Amino acid sequence: MKRARRVLPIVLPFLAALVLAAIWIGCGDDITNGPGPVDVPLDPKIRSSDGAIMVLIDEGVFTMGDPDAPARADNRPAHAVALSAFYIDEAEVTNSQYAAFLTATKRAAPKFWNDDRYNGPNQPVVGVTWSDASAYARWAGKTLPTEAQWEKAARGGIAGARYPWGNAAPSGTNAIFGATRATPADVKSTTPNALGIFDMGGNVWEWCADYYDATYYNISPDQDPRGPLAGATRVQRGGSYASDASALEVSQRSHQDPAEANAVTGFRCAKSAF
Repeated sequence: MKRARRVLPIVLPFLAALVLAAIWIGCGDDITNGPGPVDVPLDPKIRSSDGAIMVLIDEGVFTMGDPDAPARADNRPAHAVALSAFYIDEAEVTNSQYAAFLTATKRAAPKFWNDDRYNGPNQPVVGVTWSDASAYARWAGKTLPTEAQWEKAARGGIAGARYPWGNAAPSGTNAIFGATRATPADVKSTTPNALGIFDMGGNVWEWCADYYDATYYNISPDQDPRGPLAGATRVQRGGSYASDASALEVSQRSHQDPAEANAVTGFRCAKSAF
């Protein structure tokens, strides 16, 4: 009996420790096996700081380029590109939006700013260099779209589409093109593509973020490509009011000296969805 009394004080704390350990492990299992984080759906449209409505482009893979283009064309080879989700302006940046940027930053006004043919409040701003467009995007908390982002948005979710609206030939209903006007039209003057984005074909050419390289598609990464690291010109997409129908094709590429400012070039902005 004396020996039993001496062992009991030692055994009881040990047993208590085992019980506490079992409880702790059980709680840990409950935490590990409990429900994970809930994915919150992204808004299909948002309004950015410059007042522009932006349209969500979901993450996913699309085919960039034209498999039927001539062998030496700069939009070959057609290749699969995976893009992270992003937002893009539903319309080109207007003169009224650009005016707010000029007031806030004291930046010099672009070419044609005082020309009544091009300075209507709802016309797309023109006469902007690539640096002008990029500076505006930064001011608005956005970026210029990459060439891949631009093309995916332009395709409107329609695989293999030739134009932003599908395969039907361009008309006055779906595009401002063909020198039928001497100046750009107000934004949203034609029907949007299936994603609700306006003027991806015609009205004004649009600056993209990328440097241009005619052979870039041969080495382009398959995930979120951002274009060459350097170059003499920057990519433009979409055609303008002065372009023929071929320039409106979603895979067509063009490029321009980034210091060039003309009456057929404007831009729209993009931003990551996260």
